Amino acid sequence: MHSSRRPSGGKMSSSRSNSSNAAMRHKLRHVVNNILINLTQPRPSRALYAIISILSVGTLFLLFSALGAHVPSPNHANLGHDVAEMADGSHFYSGKKSSSANDKSNHRMAIVIPYLPPSDGASPTFPPYFDLFAMSAAGSASHIDYLIFHCFIPPELLPDVGTLPSNVKLIDLNTDISSKENQCGLAKLFTRVTDQRQALETPLDKLIPTLSSQIIYYPYILVEYKPAFGHIFADYLTSYSHWGYSDIDVVFGDMTRWIDTDEWNDYDIVTYGFGDQDKLYLRGQFTFHKNDPKVINQLWRHCKYLSEMDIRYSEKNASERKFESAEGCYSQAVIMRKDIKVKWAVKAFSDVGEGSPVYTQGMYLSLGSAP
Repeated sequence: MHSSRRPSGGKMSSSRSNSSNAAMRHKLRHVVNNILINLTQPRPSRALYAIISILSVGTLFLLFSALGAHVPSPNHANLGHDVAEMADGSHFYSGKKSSSANDKSNHRMAIVIPYLPPSDGASPTFPPYFDLFAMSAAGSASHIDYLIFHCFIPPELLPDVGTLPSNVKLIDLNTDISSKENQCGLAKLFTRVTDQRQALETPLDKLIPTLSSQIIYYPYILVEYKPAFGHIFADYLTSYSHWGYSDIDVVFGDMTRWIDTDEWNDYDIVTYGFGDQDKLYLRGQFTFHKNDPKVINQLWRHCKYLSEMDIRYSEKNASERKFESAEGCYSQAVIMRKDIKVKWAVKAFSDVGEGSPVYTQGMYLSLGSAP
């Protein structure tokens, strides 16, 4: 009896197990079929959206945890030290001034601009946009002076010094020669470029009046001497760490926000342009130098139209005299040197033509402290 019951009991247990497995397979099949049906439907159900979303988030969480993923913070170092520090915002939260401000505190620049009114005498004063120039220059008063050397402007037509910004300095170079005529003192200063000539082909007593006539009737030739301004105007630059050249028709604003700390400290020459740096010439609109009388301020001597000016202005060469581009010769002289550091920076110093909205509609300037 016992033997007959045990097989019977065993069959009943096996039957129940098979029945349970069949039910589970049926339910699993039902779930899979529902998923497949949902996947093949044009519009998946909200339940499926929820399932896929949960699986996706879980997968990403496991992936990032396993790989130890790290998203780096933005890096603005390639924008320059000052801009990087502003962009990263480190000094906004520290409650302290940035170190770059301290690095600039020992520097001061003189931008040298000679000016002569048109030779026709129709308007013997500064151009009508001079007030705009002076107003914009005021923004750089903390670190930059603008030295305007001028001739042939009557005192009554000069701007009121009391209304000019303190960093815009007018220096009158009229020189009385006789009771009949005036001579611009710029001519005598410019002949300093011949100070290493052993024997002048054109003596100074002839060279100075010849050069004075040239700059009176062709004032645009003043730009030829820009590379040598550090030497020509050395007596006016002794208290400055840097000197530069530019033009009176430039709107500057706060240049200290443009000039990076490395440009003050690490480079001998810095020039600003608007994307044509591949040409590697030093722009006449704005180039500045370390005030180094022995090396940097003498780089121009490679240009013979300056260093041998007495030959250029000799009577035998009068018919061959031509306008020289300071940007061309001086740039070549600088590139040839291997012992100096030069920076060509893309900082949007560009010309404004008559078709520009700035020219036709004017521009708005405001004075205030940097944010």
